[in-house]
Amino acid sequence: MEGDGNEPVPSSAIPFEDIEIYDRFQQIQSREAREGEDRSLRQLYGRVILGLLILQFFFVVAVVFLLGLNVIALDRWVATTSLGGTSGVSGMAYLTVRYLFPPGLARS
Repeated sequence: MEGDGNEPVPSSAIPFEDIEIYDRFQQIQSREAREGEDRSLRQLYGRVILGLLILQFFFVVAVVFLLGLNVIALDRWVATTSLGGTSGVSGMAYLTVRYLFPPGLARS
């Protein structure tokens, strides 16, 4: 009976080197798939954090501008604490981004 090419090949007919090559190929494909997913998540997180930092920057500039024009009135300690807090949030974002994008991550 002639085979139509859909029958499994007995493992004894496949050279060991071919099995190793196929296994290595599967590992590489799996790793590339994981890295692609990681890369897309890192890009999303990076964009969200950058967007939030930009919004925070414009908010702080607006508050300082409105304080200077006497449109809003805040106690001195509230304004100082708010500006210091924004620096702290920026520092936390920096640490988060540094963790998400370690220096050895970028490979050619």
